[in-house]
Amino acid sequence: MIIDFKHLRSSMTASKQTHSSLVHGYCWHWAFAMKEAVMLIWLGVLSIVHAFLPFLFGWSLLERHVSMLKYTKTKVPGNKTMRKVTFKE
Repeated sequence: MIIDFKHLRSSMTASKQTHSSLVHGYCWHWAFAMKEAVMLIWLGVLSIVHAFLPFLFGWSLLERHVSMLKYTKTKVPGNKTMRKVTFKE
C-alpha cells in the first residue's frame, strides 16, 4: 500500500512504543526512518564501490546488511514482516 494514513499508529503498535502524544510518536518515527535511510544510502554507496572494486569491503557489506536488519527487528518486533525474519548464529 503506497498511502497508509494509519501507518504512524500501526508503527507505534509494532514498535511497542508508548508516546505521550502523536507528535512525540511522529518524531520517534521520523528519527527511526531517517536513521534507516542514511544507513541504506551508505550501504548503497559502498555496494556500488564494491561492484567496481570487489576486493574492497569483502563480506563486511553483507554483515552490515544483516546488522541493520537485526537493528530494525529490535525496533519493530511486532511488525508482521519482521516476525518472518529469523537469525541463526
